[in-house]
Amino acid sequence: MSKIKRFTPLRIAVFLFLAVWTLVFFGGFAWIILNSLKDRLQYVLDKTGLPDVWRFRNYIDAFTVLSAGGKGVPLMIWNSLWRVVGSIAISTACSFTVGYCLARYKFPGRDLLYWICIVTMMIPIYGSMAASLRLRAALGMYDTPLILLGALGIGGMLIPYSCFKNLPREYAESAFMDGASHFRVYFTIMLPQMIPIMTALGVTSFIGGWNDYMTSIVYMPSYPTLATGLYLYQVESARKMNYPILFAGIIMSIVPALALFIAFQNTFLEINIGGGLKG
Repeated sequence: MSKIKRFTPLRIAVFLFLAVWTLVFFGGFAWIILNSLKDRLQYVLDKTGLPDVWRFRNYIDAFTVLSAGGKGVPLMIWNSLWRVVGSIAISTACSFTVGYCLARYKFPGRDLLYWICIVTMMIPIYGSMAASLRLRAALGMYDTPLILLGALGIGGMLIPYSCFKNLPREYAESAFMDGASHFRVYFTIMLPQMIPIMTALGVTSFIGGWNDYMTSIVYMPSYPTLATGLYLYQVESARKMNYPILFAGIIMSIVPALALFIAFQNTFLEINIGGGLKG
């Protein structure tokens, strides 16, 4: 018989906090949706009421109004996709490969490389944008898809390192006894066990990268993203802003990240790095 949980003051307080937070979050989201369906005049006069006329056409207008550098919404969405997905793929491959090597192999300089990663994450670096811009220009990466090479790095290897460190070594040892190579062990045995963690990190990175407008403005002016288009529209139309159109664009930009999170929400609950070997 299951125990009946008592409603302690702590549980009641936590429940109330989560309930209020949920109402605030979804209430703000609903407010944006409702105001995206108003005309400009009604929004100015009444920001909290329901739309007098439900202007779903605002979403069509957003496709024509929102632009950056002569690029429309479809092209900006495409720029957002290839830049974010490409950056995540490269950075994930680097961080997991480096984390696996540091966790599983002993080689000269391993400890030094590990501490370099730790120190670079601990010490913030300010005022490096100008130097970074000159470096990318000198390497031919400025305003080209080669900017994706900037995702090469080992700064995000700490989580993969900890995960691989906790996996039982018997997985690899049994495969080596059957004649498997180091590459096969990594790609077919060890890495597949990291898929839930890779997915969780990928989703969070996607949300952050999808909302990043500054990278395109500074490093890729010829490849504006949807976030860049929304930012420029807000800045350039500050005095004559059509907020319902802006809100419609915001809703459109939220949909891909929200859909990705909903699709992989169960993956966050499947993260398990304890191993699956049975005695």
